Order: sequence, then structure tokens, then C-alpha cells
Amino acid sequence: MVKIYYLDISILPSENYDFDGFCEERIRYVNGIKDATRKKQSYYVWKLLLRALSLLGFDLNAFSFSMNKEGRWIDCSSLVNFSLSHSKNLVCVAICDSEISVDVELVSNKIFGVKKLLVGDNTKEGSCDYDEHLLTKKWTIFECQKKLSTIKNTKSFSLLDDNGLTYILSVGNNQIDFDCTLTKL
Repeated sequence: MVKIYYLDISILPSENYDFDGFCEERIRYVNGIKDATRKKQSYYVWKLLLRALSLLGFDLNAFSFSMNKEGRWIDCSSLVNFSLSHSKNLVCVAICDSEISVDVELVSNKIFGVKKLLVGDNTKEGSCDYDEHLLTKKWTIFECQKKLSTIKNTKSFSLLDDNGLTYILSVGNNQIDFDCTLTKL
């Protein structure tokens, strides 16, 4: 079972962060980010991970988090697999007992900048025009595949933040079939 948690951070504070429960490596990572928006996203996605693990009944002291050589955060104690993502006002965490990847992206016309990468020179897939929703879905699936090379299946969801902005969230797993639950915190 894949558990996905997401949080709208638009009204949450952007300073005076409380790093309680963070590992030292993550504190250094977040404090090293210069861009204020990305720093806020990186802080709150980790807070969301800790909250989700707590809700699932895990003892947070049992974890040993680190960034691997590919730049992906992992649990060295091998209690769970997780994946993190953020875009604009949404942060999300996917947690599973098998390998997992997640990506969330704000739906906007900026996606047309990578259209050629996603679909080549074609303007249509069958009779369906590529709009920003379809291209964003393709992008999030592409990002999931980059994060997890053993991916066998993906599922995608459309989400709204508290300001009415639309996001696409995709999750990839190395299982052919998997169940997902989405929880907004």
C-alpha cells in the first residue's frame, strides 16, 4: 500500500523554522538553500514526512536519514521507502514498503517549454490535443521514472490547493499493481 500525504504551504510561515526532529544533514541542506521559496518547500516537505511517519505509528528516533549519491533522501535503517516532491504551494510525501517515487507539478502553460522532450514534434496523441493538464501528467510520470528506474506502474491524481490552483501528482512503484491512499494534512 502506498500512502501519499500532501500539504498546502501557502499560508505557513517562511522564517523562524523549528528543526525539531530533523537530522543534522537535513538541517544543513535546508539552511544551505538560498532561494526562499525552495527553502520553504524543502523545510515543509520534511516536516510532512516526519508527521506522516508519526501518523503511521513509527518511532522517529529509529530512522537514519541521509542523501544518497543520486541526491535522493533515503532511510538508511530500511524501515520504509519514501519519496518527496514539491511545487509552488504543495508539498507531498509518498511512503511504501517497496520502492516508490512521487512527483507533483503545478499545471501551467510553462509545461509547453518541455513539450518536445515529452512528445517529440507531434502535436496530437491519437485525437487528443496536448493541453497543459496532459503534458503535466506526462511530465510527472517522466520525473517518477527518473527517480525510480525500476518503475512498473504509475498512478496520477489531480489536486487543488487552497487557492484553487491545480496540480498533477503522479506516483510510481516497482509493483505491477498497487493501491494508493491520498491524505491532505
